[in-house]
Order: sequence, then C-alpha cells, then structure tokens
Amino acid sequence: MGITRLLDWRSRPAMTAVPGRTGGATAPGRRTTAVPLGLLFLTLLGTLPSPLKVPFLGVSLQNLAVPLGSMALVALLWPQRTRVWRAALPLLPATIALVGWGLVVSALSDHPDLSLRYWIKSLAYLVVFAGFLFLFSVPSLHAASYLTLYCFLAGLALTGVVEMAFPASAVFRAFRTADSLLCYPRIASLLSSPNTYGVLMVLGLTLGERLRAGNRLRGVTYAAAATLFTFQLAQSGSRNAWLVLAGALAWMAIRRMMSPWRAAALAAGLALSLVVLPVPARQAGIKVPAAIPQARFLVRDGDMQSTALCPAPVTFNLRRALWREAVSEFRRRPLQGIGLGVFQWTGGLKIMGKEGYDTHDLPLKILVETGLVGLLLSAAWLVPALRCWPAASDLAEVAVVAVMGGQVFDLFVHDYTHTTILMLAWASFVSRRRDA
Repeated sequence: MGITRLLDWRSRPAMTAVPGRTGGATAPGRRTTAVPLGLLFLTLLGTLPSPLKVPFLGVSLQNLAVPLGSMALVALLWPQRTRVWRAALPLLPATIALVGWGLVVSALSDHPDLSLRYWIKSLAYLVVFAGFLFLFSVPSLHAASYLTLYCFLAGLALTGVVEMAFPASAVFRAFRTADSLLCYPRIASLLSSPNTYGVLMVLGLTLGERLRAGNRLRGVTYAAAATLFTFQLAQSGSRNAWLVLAGALAWMAIRRMMSPWRAAALAAGLALSLVVLPVPARQAGIKVPAAIPQARFLVRDGDMQSTALCPAPVTFNLRRALWREAVSEFRRRPLQGIGLGVFQWTGGLKIMGKEGYDTHDLPLKILVETGLVGLLLSAAWLVPALRCWPAASDLAEVAVVAVMGGQVFDLFVHDYTHTTILMLAWASFVSRRRDA
C-alpha cells in the first residue's frame, strides 16, 4: 500500500489558506502534497548509503543528498517563510551562540583540523532543520510527514527481515561497511549499527500507536506493522533500545496517549519476542526452559558464538570506562572542552583500542567536547524549544522522547539517519502544530 493511499484525503480541502498571512498565500493541498512528501522520503533515503562516495569530491553521498533534499523543501515551500521565521525566532539567539562557540572550541582544540571538520559537518544539520521547519509550517503536511517517516521505518524493518535470511548479501555490502556487517546475527538492516536500528524500531512502534489513534492507519496495517517493529526491535539485540521502549511506553501512558493496559500489551509483545527468538534471548541473558520452543531455524550454526553477542555486564563496564575517561578529559579543559568530534579519536581510542567510540551519552559528549559553556548554551536552546510543548503534537512529542531517550546510554550523532530524524522531530515539536 502506497503512502498516498494511507492518507485520509477526504478530510482535507484542495487548497488550505494559511492563517495570519497576507497576499493570498495558500498551503499545499491534495494535488501538491505528494511533492514535499516525496522530497521528504528521498531525503530519508539519502541518509542511508554511508560507504558510497560522490565522484571527484571524495565525500559521502549523504553529505550532499541530505542537505540538498532539505534545500529543495525550502525552495518548494518558500511562501511559508513568515511562519517558519516565527517558529525559529525564539531559537535563533541560542543557535547562533552554539554555532559560534563550536567554532571557538574547534580553533582552541588540540586537534583543530579534526574539530573544524566536524564543525563544518554539523552545519549541514542546520540546513536539514530549516528544511523540516518549512515542511511542518504547512498544517496539512504534519501528520502526513510522520506517516511518510513511518513508511520509511517500515521499509527498514522489512529490509531487516531480508538481512536475517540473506546476511552480507550484495545490498547490505553496498549500504554498510565490512565492520558493520560483523554485527550479525544482530540485525541492523541498512543502518550501520543494530543499536541505532533498535531505537528507530521503537520510534516506528510508538508512532504507529499515535497514527492509529488518529485514524491515519487502518487496523490490519497497524497490527502487521506493530508486529514487524516488535520482532525487529528484538532482533536488533539492543538492550538500550529495549530500555527506550519501556521509557517511551511509560511516558505515553502517563501522558494518556495510550491506556496502561495497551502499553503493557506492547511491552509483553517484546518480552515474548525476547524469549522465543534465540538472538535477543542471548542478549537479554535469558535461559529459556527446554519446554518453551524457540525459533532456532532463524540462526545458523555458529551464529550464537558471534562476538557481536555480548553479556550486559561487559558492555556496561565498557560504557563506564568511557564515561570515566570523558569526565577526566572534561576536568582537563572544563570551560571550552576538547573540541567537536575529538573524544572518539582520543579518549575513545584509549579505552577501546579502536577509533570511532564516543561517550555513549549525549549530555556528556556536549560537556566534554564543548565544555560548561557549550552545555549551558545547549540548555539555553532547549528552554524556548520546550516552551512549545503545550502546542506540540502527540506525534512530535513521541518522536522527541524516542530519539532523545536513545542517547542516554548510547550516542547516534554520527549516524545520518538517526540525526536527520532527530532534526525532523525537533522541527515538528517547535512548529506548534497539533494533530489534525
């Protein structure tokens, strides 16, 4: 079923007037809604092919595809600039201060070339955020954009099923690195890490609940997708993602976005998957009684001996070691930090003996790399953003809870897909749009 079939077009006029605008500006209606939604879907697809390089430029395709998709949204929806300016204005001072401070700490870093490269890379996400602000400035695109995201996540989940049957096949070698493929039998689909994949499966599961409640998903479609997301969440083997689901369900129950009984049913679905599927059972440390049948046919000989399956105490101790090293680095330079993106090449390398390991906690990363000043400026950005909470939609709130909750015991800022979706969630959150 295509995206447009899932949308309830009958409740929308062909052209919707934009309140508070002069000159007769109108929002896209039924005939033109497909264009920005198509651009959104293409932008999300552009986040995936990390190993692919742009000829002659030597940069990842993501570095061009994602900002270009966002700029296309800005160009298409340029008549909504007044609305976008009103949404962005409260965030502008803190955003400018953060960008400026990032340049300062990069210049003062012991590794200025490395830090400046990450600073430039982070500027691309400002373009992405701006593009999504334009997208969510149009009321009729709000829920439809989340439905588009939902379909994208469902596609990742289906591709994860393919990976279970055909690991390391050509499609996965094209989209993932050799190191990433070593995560099998944990499933990551087209993403670089099963931990990132697990959190996005949580996002799909929780968004589906709100889309169903808003009559944006049919019952059969919702049930099939919820089963798929739960199954793949378990197969990711991500204990962090399982905790994120527990937190998100508790949040939604407290906020009365779902009944406690419904939240308990979704949690029970994951618990059942952890028992009957061998890989997540191993990750959860569950010793399944012989009387309970497990889906052993899903794993091959030798899969369960993979080093990707690691006991929880081991991974927690590694995280604690990274956190201690980050605190040590922070004490060395408490005000300005060590520079953007530097920790994974210094402290992370020292602890893990391999490049690319970050702090596994977003606030700690901000603190160690940008210092106390950077952390305070980040808090200054959050204050006006959170003031939009009363007017934010349930979809936006759920998305922010899931993608931010995933970065308490892990960190995905270097993953294009997750960070692009993070920009989408915050852009919708500050756009002050309730679900239609």
